[in-house]
Amino acid sequence: QVREISRGNGNALAFELSTGKGRELLDQAEGHLAAIVKVNDEAMQADLQASNENYDTARNLLLIVFAVSITVSILAAWIVVLRVNVVSRITALIGKGDLTSSFNPSANEKDIYGVLRSMNGSLREIVAEIQEAAANVAAGSEQSSATGQQIAQGATEQAASLEEISASMEEMTSNISHSADNAQQTEQIARKAAIDAESSGKAVKETVEAMKDIADKISIIEEISRQTNLLALNAAIEAARAGEHGKGFAVVADEVRKLAERSQKAAGEIVTRSKNSLEISEQAGEMLAQLVPNIQKTSDLVQEISASAREQDSGAAEINKALQQLDQVVQQSAAAAEEMASTSEELSAQAEQMQSSMSFFKIEADVGSGRSRGSKTSAGKATTTAAPVRSKASKQRAHEIEKRGSGIDIQMDEDDTAEFVRY
Repeated sequence: QVREISRGNGNALAFELSTGKGRELLDQAEGHLAAIVKVNDEAMQADLQASNENYDTARNLLLIVFAVSITVSILAAWIVVLRVNVVSRITALIGKGDLTSSFNPSANEKDIYGVLRSMNGSLREIVAEIQEAAANVAAGSEQSSATGQQIAQGATEQAASLEEISASMEEMTSNISHSADNAQQTEQIARKAAIDAESSGKAVKETVEAMKDIADKISIIEEISRQTNLLALNAAIEAARAGEHGKGFAVVADEVRKLAERSQKAAGEIVTRSKNSLEISEQAGEMLAQLVPNIQKTSDLVQEISASAREQDSGAAEINKALQQLDQVVQQSAAAAEEMASTSEELSAQAEQMQSSMSFFKIEADVGSGRSRGSKTSAGKATTTAAPVRSKASKQRAHEIEKRGSGIDIQMDEDDTAEFVRY
């Protein structure tokens, strides 16, 4: 109100209000404020006293909690130390390969002791199976090595036999090739002989024809000699009739007759010999005519023999080539068998080394007993079966371990070492 009057240029009225009624109101406000301050002071004193009491109570509680915490910590540390000592002893035994430790079957499976028990049981199972697998691998390796050596020996013997067979086949191939060459030469000779025989047959035939012509001509000469002889005889008769005048003519006629007789005789001999020669030539022609087909047939047979010999030569060469390839395969098989035997021996040595390494672990006598699937025979051979698997007893033991649980329960009100197994 004073501000509104002052704004309306009523300063005097505003001053009067502020010094009169306004002063009265101000005094009333100050009285109320003083009362409020007094009430707040009293409340603050009460709160301060309550805070001091709460502080004392909290301090006492903290001291009690601290004392209890120290006590519990000491007890827990003592329990942990005991458990750590037990676990340390067990892990030390496991580290030395001793897996025969006994565990409390009623322990909590979530406890570290129970976890350690499960680990020990699992290691025992694994070590038993590894030892069994190593034994099986060693036995199988020995059998594989023996088998590989037998295969290698057999392959070596086969390779030697194949080399001998190959050498024999090479020799037989050479003989067949030589026979084929001889058959080919014989074929050529037989073919030439057939051609020559055919030519000879033709020549003999022509000779027979010529001799027939000669015989005909000689018959003409013989007829001429006979007629000359008749003429000489007539001339002699006429000379005899002529008497003394025909004497010289008679001598000539006599000589002509003699010549005619000799010519006739010689012609007769020639005819006889020509007939004999003609018969011989005809027989020779017939023989050649019969011989030519035989020679031709012989040539054909020799040609077939030559073709068969060439086929045998080719077949023998193929067989020889196949034998050489088979020899290479057998040699490769022998090398592979020797390599397999060497690998098996190396695997056997590694299996023995693994067995030696696994002998570091000591397990219960019943774990893995009677589970070996490989046994050595008196001859040094081994009989193996399928890869080892967990036996039924082993699975039952694992199931019992799972049912029993793992770890131990530590009761604060019992003896501090009652739950632990002593070694």
